[in-house]
Amino acid sequence: MKFNWDLFLLDPLFIIFGIFLIWIMAKKEKNERTWILFYISTLLIWIANGFVIKTSTMQLGFIETNSSTWLTILGIFGASTFFAMIFKPLATKITSKIKSRRIWIWAAMASTIISLILIMIFNDSSQQIFITIVCGILVGFSLSSQLLFLLIFNEQAYYRFFPLKTAVKIGALTSLGTFIGGWMLSLNLAFQNSNFWTEKININITGSICIFLSLVSLILNLFVKENKYFIGEFELEVKNQFITYSKKTLIILLITVFSLGLIFSLTQASFIDLYLAAVLKEMHFSKDQIYQIIRIYKEWYIVPQFLVGYLIYNFVYKKIGPKHIMIISIILTSLLSLILAFVHNPFVFVIANFFLGLCFTQCLYILYGMSMMWLYRVKSIPITGIVGTAILAGPFIFETIILVLKNLNIGFFTKFKTIQDVLNNLEHQTLLNDANSVISILFSIIFAFSMGYLFWVIFFGDAFLGEYKKYGEIVIKVKNVERNFILNKIKRKMEL
Repeated sequence: MKFNWDLFLLDPLFIIFGIFLIWIMAKKEKNERTWILFYISTLLIWIANGFVIKTSTMQLGFIETNSSTWLTILGIFGASTFFAMIFKPLATKITSKIKSRRIWIWAAMASTIISLILIMIFNDSSQQIFITIVCGILVGFSLSSQLLFLLIFNEQAYYRFFPLKTAVKIGALTSLGTFIGGWMLSLNLAFQNSNFWTEKININITGSICIFLSLVSLILNLFVKENKYFIGEFELEVKNQFITYSKKTLIILLITVFSLGLIFSLTQASFIDLYLAAVLKEMHFSKDQIYQIIRIYKEWYIVPQFLVGYLIYNFVYKKIGPKHIMIISIILTSLLSLILAFVHNPFVFVIANFFLGLCFTQCLYILYGMSMMWLYRVKSIPITGIVGTAILAGPFIFETIILVLKNLNIGFFTKFKTIQDVLNNLEHQTLLNDANSVISILFSIIFAFSMGYLFWVIFFGDAFLGEYKKYGEIVIKVKNVERNFILNKIKRKMEL
């Protein structure tokens, strides 16, 4: 078996450090024991979700090599992203109405377990196309619970008052779990390529582990109490102390979120994998080395989401505030895009992808936090769920277009649809010239979009940030409001 140093050395180091940071976060919570259980439960279920997501994505890979239009349609509707976009607003709306986030979370955990069982049973089945679509629905339902983990933590641990802190902490937790789940599947593939295990046994063993982790997660989650009083909008006396919600605010927030998802979906376009394969082949790397470098490239986009986000929140937010964090992130994205448009070195792409992931994470956590902030100031509008759909809409639209172009054999995709096509290509120099041109155009477009997005955030950022445009002041104000809220609640109980 070829030694995959990233899987056996680098990734475990990332995971260990990530778990260490999560442990530090959990130890700082007021009710330490309860929230440590919540942290463990959340991490375990997102390990299982990460494994399912990556497995389902690989099962959809057959579409890239099949030119059938109906298979293209099946691929689009079999993607878990499509169903997650549908379920996310429903998750926020329904759980707010029934005053329970946990019921949906438990159902999502069950959905993960069922999808794991189906993947294992029908791994080599002739019904795999149908099962892929069913799993897409189940995984989409599982993913819809992502923002509910943020909501339940903010409501029960912070009484709805600290959405930005919640977004950073739970975002890091779910990202770490997703990374570990993907890493487990990558280990399977490494062993599989060495004929150490057969494909079916390999998936069954890891799938069984993920089912066990899901069951443990469900049991631990039962110990997390949920006070219905804190679910939903603020009381009128609290809302009156903050900026009032308006439809204009929601529109600006949704445009901001959708644009963010679209820009960063371009930076992670599947075509870039083909380009890296072509360049690395030109540099005489072996097939195994090419797949390894592309794997590292993709993983390094996720790593900063759990490795750096909390550190930046802890040491930088108080000094410059979320708006300036977003502005710096967008400027860095623009500069990186400009570099990648002209510097066609695969290792520059790998390093740049780490910082692109960091920039995306900072903006995403801020927007998730703001969506929760506005959710508690309005009645009957599932703002958090709508924002969750908006962030997925950009990537979904872009990847759907790419999928259609591949299956219609348009442009570059006439000959090259997969990495294997690139590696088997004999007209390599022609391929490389075409790929260089497309990459330059792609990142030039990203640069232009990023600059436009920068001006948008500068001029309209205050609208969706509300009081958080002055971070130092809002932290003090929220702490005072929280203290008065708790004191008034105690007084009412004593009077009764």
